[in-house]
Amino acid sequence: MPDRPLEQAKRELLERSREDPGFSPEAFIAGAAPEIRDALTSFWRQVRWSRELLTRSQAQLVSGQELGGYRLERELGSGASSVVWEATDAALRRRVALKVLRPHVLFLTEHGRERFEREARAGARLVHPGIVRSYAHGESGGLRVIVQELVPGGRSLADRIAEERASDARAVDVLAVARLFRDIARAVAHAHA
Repeated sequence: MPDRPLEQAKRELLERSREDPGFSPEAFIAGAAPEIRDALTSFWRQVRWSRELLTRSQAQLVSGQELGGYRLERELGSGASSVVWEATDAALRRRVALKVLRPHVLFLTEHGRERFEREARAGARLVHPGIVRSYAHGESGGLRVIVQELVPGGRSLADRIAEERASDARAVDVLAVARLFRDIARAVAHAHA
């Protein structure tokens, strides 16, 4: 079970450092309870390092860039924890999806690295038409990556919903929606079997 005073102090340190330009993390840490001060100092060092790395590394990812033997072609999507690129595997000359973990996730979430590696291992072991395969995972240029199957013409659920809304005023195809959710349920069931 996590140490509540330390976890609360970490949260407050992060929130105040983002919201208050005059905030002094060093003064905050100095005023913390002695039993959590060292852990809080170490945490703040990791946060500063990951913020610097995030700024440098994410700003530098551009189409045409090489990252660990993969040439970045175009960004496919992004979320809070990662950015997915269409890339070319230089050795095998095939298109792949390269999922790049945002560096701050390693330190700002509990067990970020382990969760990312677990995702890569699960994607490698699962074989199902509704689940993207993972080919490899590792680190390149200080960034954690998962090399995944690229689904040509793949669309997210959000894309499909937007397409449906943008189409003419016809009624929603209830059967198509039911089939889609059936397929999703089968993939989720397979992943958790």
